[in-house]
Amino acid sequence: MKKSYILLSLLLALACRNGHTSGSALDRDLLVKVYADVLIVREENGISRLDSAQGRVKLDSVYQAYHTSSSEVDSSIQSYKIDINRWREFYDDVARRIEDIQQKQRQQTSN
Repeated sequence: MKKSYILLSLLLALACRNGHTSGSALDRDLLVKVYADVLIVREENGISRLDSAQGRVKLDSVYQAYHTSSSEVDSSIQSYKIDINRWREFYDDVARRIEDIQQKQRQQTSN
């Protein structure tokens, strides 16, 4: 009985450990897109001073558009923040995505 309990505890500990260190839960390309959009919406919410309920609705619509959730995104982001170089590369990709979005918006408004 003790051996079964120890084995079960060990398996549970390994499963939990693997869940936290196995890397990003979301595909990197998808995460870059989602996180860029989340940052844009958060900034827009701050600029337009939306109340928290309206801001939450806008954020939820981003997560729905990408078929994900805030908890999946947060978990994935945390996995990148563990390694500063990995985080920097990821964040550079996010910044490039935001710049691309801004450039497309400028082109649309100038046409």
